[in-house]
Amino acid sequence: MRPLRDARLGAFTFFASALPHDVCGSNGLPLTPNSIKILGRFQVLKTFTHPRLCQYVDISRGKHERLVVVAEHYESSLSDFQRQGKTARYPSYLAPEVIAQGSFHASDPANEEAPPPSGPKSDVWSLGVLLFEMCAGRRLLQNIEISDRLKFILTLGCMDDIVTVLAEEHGCLDIIKRGVVPEPLLWANFQEYLTVFSQMIAFHDPELSNHLNQIGFIPDLYAIPWFLTMFTHVFPLHKIFHLWDTLLLGNSSFPFCIGVAILQQLRDRLLANGFNECILLFSDLPEIDIERCVHESIKLFSWTPKSTTYRQHAQPPKTAAADTNGFGRPVTYYFSDYQDMPRTDLSREPLALSDLKAELSPRVSAEDLIDLCELSLGGVGKRTRAGKPKIVAVDIRSAEDFSRGHLSGSVNLPYSSAFGPDGELLQCPGTGVLHSFRGRVIVVISHAMKSGATFASHLVKVNFPRVCMLDGGIGKMRSTGLLTVPSPQI
Repeated sequence: MRPLRDARLGAFTFFASALPHDVCGSNGLPLTPNSIKILGRFQVLKTFTHPRLCQYVDISRGKHERLVVVAEHYESSLSDFQRQGKTARYPSYLAPEVIAQGSFHASDPANEEAPPPSGPKSDVWSLGVLLFEMCAGRRLLQNIEISDRLKFILTLGCMDDIVTVLAEEHGCLDIIKRGVVPEPLLWANFQEYLTVFSQMIAFHDPELSNHLNQIGFIPDLYAIPWFLTMFTHVFPLHKIFHLWDTLLLGNSSFPFCIGVAILQQLRDRLLANGFNECILLFSDLPEIDIERCVHESIKLFSWTPKSTTYRQHAQPPKTAAADTNGFGRPVTYYFSDYQDMPRTDLSREPLALSDLKAELSPRVSAEDLIDLCELSLGGVGKRTRAGKPKIVAVDIRSAEDFSRGHLSGSVNLPYSSAFGPDGELLQCPGTGVLHSFRGRVIVVISHAMKSGATFASHLVKVNFPRVCMLDGGIGKMRSTGLLTVPSPQI
């Protein structure tokens, strides 16, 4: 925040409109209170700074939908300057409807009453002009006479694409296009991010994931400020320093692990409560042990295969040398980002957002599976590499298909013999083997992704942790030469 100088801190309070208690959303769950929606959206306002804009400092939520806002406050207003005979020469910030009202003189007998004060619509216009100036890096309409400036603003009120018109007028269309992300694309990118985070919750803590999904408490309701601000919305500055020291050492998937670690600290309270109580819990987040959060996030990070957090809308691959991390140190398995690796036929394929949301468990790439199983494409030779998660491949094809070719070391557990009609885990030798591998990373291998996703989902619903599925199924492995066929019995 800028220095206050002549400004002081002021506060005002208001009540958000209460929702009826007997109304539910389309999913049958209670509606999110308006005060919580305002609390989340307000965080964006705190990031706006401009010499001509009073800055919002903070917002607090009280009882009965009460909200208290703290902002910069100046004792002298525009009307004070006008009474002193001073003129505020900033017509560029006036909305067209304000200019259209003309000047008002109380002594004029033709004016029976004063025009209404500026409302939210004109305030939004002024804020939009300030944001445009910050993006363009220049003041608006400074090179034309004030009369022409007012005429231009009046004509803007009749146009549809105001930003493009202003950008062309000021010769900064390319700058604006580079700085402004189309809203539908931005939302799709963030929806993908939140969906991957939801899969990470199911991967590391299936019991908590099942409960949150059952009550409809999805990451969209609480995690957006976390990832938009890299947790500065959650923690005070001294904790952020400690957290970021660790965050900067990992790759772009590390924030997912921090988010899961926060949820696990609140695990008991989340499991014991329903939707409304969880909403209230996150509106005033309890104290988080940052040392424990960092420790747990590192542990979760070390158990997460890097391709499970693949996002097709992530930042483009870096052009830096592949063998260093920018600090002269060799890149480790976990430091490098999956999207920075050269794409091959064994890489993960992009997935439509609707298909990604339909899968409870994440996918792992064939190249990641080969690497984690310490197999070699030149044969079945093994190489030692410490620090990677223990992994087991579970092939759910029929015994006949399994015998025609399978991954060395994989376990055959046909789908038909593992689960009952209601998704319960059946008691059989195969599921006994599955229980013995509980706690390892379980990679489900199937013919079709649909059956693999269903099998993985059933495992999550019976609280098996660290479940993922091979992207592309067994077909991705056929060209590797790693599938083995058992010797015939003589």
